[in-house]
Amino acid sequence: MEKGNAIIVILLLVIIAGGGYILLVKYPPLLEGSSTSTTQYYVSSGDGTASTESGGSGEAVYVTDASEDFVYYGEVLGTSSNMKSLDIYAQPLDWDANLGNDGIVLHFTFYDAYGRKVIFSDTPISTQITIYSPTIDKNGQTISPRRIFYKRYTTISSSDEGEDTPYGGIRIPYSDISMTSSDLGIGQIKMSTSLPTGGTIEAYETFLWPKA
Repeated sequence: MEKGNAIIVILLLVIIAGGGYILLVKYPPLLEGSSTSTTQYYVSSGDGTASTESGGSGEAVYVTDASEDFVYYGEVLGTSSNMKSLDIYAQPLDWDANLGNDGIVLHFTFYDAYGRKVIFSDTPISTQITIYSPTIDKNGQTISPRRIFYKRYTTISSSDEGEDTPYGGIRIPYSDISMTSSDLGIGQIKMSTSLPTGGTIEAYETFLWPKA
């Protein structure tokens, strides 16, 4: 009997040891206590406010102003309150049936704080466009400060007006630009906008551009 009991005890020890090994290898959380592993994935916050939400598969962390090295791309539907910067560029344009350029067209784009293009409509924005001379004339004489060739006040109300399309942009006829025979051409264009929510945003384009 004593020998039989010893064999039973040995078998029980083997079974217990084997079970412990299986638990250790296959199910370590059962031995270590309750714990969870959370995976974080980043998404953009539409309004730029701090927010998080947890789900069964992980935690969504919304990127906000405090998140460095993260830049938003694309476009956002917004209003003047979203506008933080302005970009412009101008090009000569022939808009009638006669040969030759009739003037320049000024395209513009507003961006929000994250570099996204702001798409807007029905938002009147008071705008001033000023065209300046270069810093020198045809005789090499310095012009300081730059002379004003053109100044116009207008109102834009949608982002479509600044698009780079055949019908987009603000047209400025050469006949409205006051240059003299000694002027090299257009030296700088400035667009200044007064936002309905307050504040002013300005943009410049500088170049040496003959009239013809």
